[in-house]
Amino acid sequence: MNFRLLALCACVQTLEKVDAIACGRPPGDTGHLFDALFTQNAKTFVEVFPDPQQYETGVEATIHALSGEVKSAQLIRYLLSVIDLTSRLKASTRTVAQLGMSLDRVAADRPVTQIEFRLAYIYQDTLSKLGKRIQVVGDPTALQQARTAANIRSLLLAAVRFAWLWDQLGGRRWQLILRRRSLLLALQHFRQTLRPTHES
Repeated sequence: MNFRLLALCACVQTLEKVDAIACGRPPGDTGHLFDALFTQNAKTFVEVFPDPQQYETGVEATIHALSGEVKSAQLIRYLLSVIDLTSRLKASTRTVAQLGMSLDRVAADRPVTQIEFRLAYIYQDTLSKLGKRIQVVGDPTALQQARTAANIRSLLLAAVRFAWLWDQLGGRRWQLILRRRSLLLALQHFRQTLRPTHES
């Protein structure tokens, strides 16, 4: 299993849901994306990604985005912004420690209702203070709703988690530009490994 590609696709899948919520569309299942936030002490990447097939839509979205499709331009902008935010996070050991302790407290309370609001507060209290914020665009009516804002911030927190893993496994921002063709080929092969085979 290529966990570096999986982490990138998980990040893109998360940001695809951010875009859906911002535009007033239903995001679908997000539980597995939040689960990954509470795997800080995982000994293997299998613990972070117990069911890789849950990220198949993220693989498709990443392929479309890196292929230069116009409709994916916003997704690429979000991805680059999250990667930059993750770099700022890695440079702040104090914020990393604060973030880890905050997530541990939420993990201790699980299962918890309205987890998005808890995670959104953590995002505001940590990542939002690191510099340039991620500008999310969409339906103004939807974006004015408190629940929408909380859902977006909580998902951005999850996206940073996946971007951190991608970086940890050797992923770099420049690869998305300078090695786009080889990355696309790798993703197309990776997509095949996620699809179950059927014996006749």
